[in-house]
Amino acid sequence: MSVITESITVPGQPHELRHLHAFLGDFWERHALPPADAMRMELGLEEVFINVVTHGLVSVGMEDAPVTVGLSLRDGSLELAVEDPGPEFDPLAQAPVDTTTGMDSRRMGGLGIHLVRTMMDDVRYERVHGHNRLVMVARLGQHHPAG
Repeated sequence: MSVITESITVPGQPHELRHLHAFLGDFWERHALPPADAMRMELGLEEVFINVVTHGLVSVGMEDAPVTVGLSLRDGSLELAVEDPGPEFDPLAQAPVDTTTGMDSRRMGGLGIHLVRTMMDDVRYERVHGHNRLVMVARLGQHHPAG
């Protein structure tokens, strides 16, 4: 059981998303991961990163704070972790979004984390050494809830 782990750290700026997509795409290609799973990992990465930089870091004037994205491949599962030094915030602790009501009567926010929870096989939050860490896990090459 080998584990392949890589990470990248970028400034907490929305335009850095292109570097994160390239990092994920390169990892995907080098390890010949299933193309059918790529989109959900890209969407999960984008949703979490953009929320971190546009809500978490900007709200406290930390726009250039480092955000680290880590990938860990083991036993057919890919773990994608996004870590930031912003204020403590557990998006998984928020009330679930009511997707049965219309947009005009629904509270703002929460659809992104709902999407992430639906697409991934496991999602968890931890506060580690003063950093937020959201971990998304996908079992590759298998049916998943969003599939």
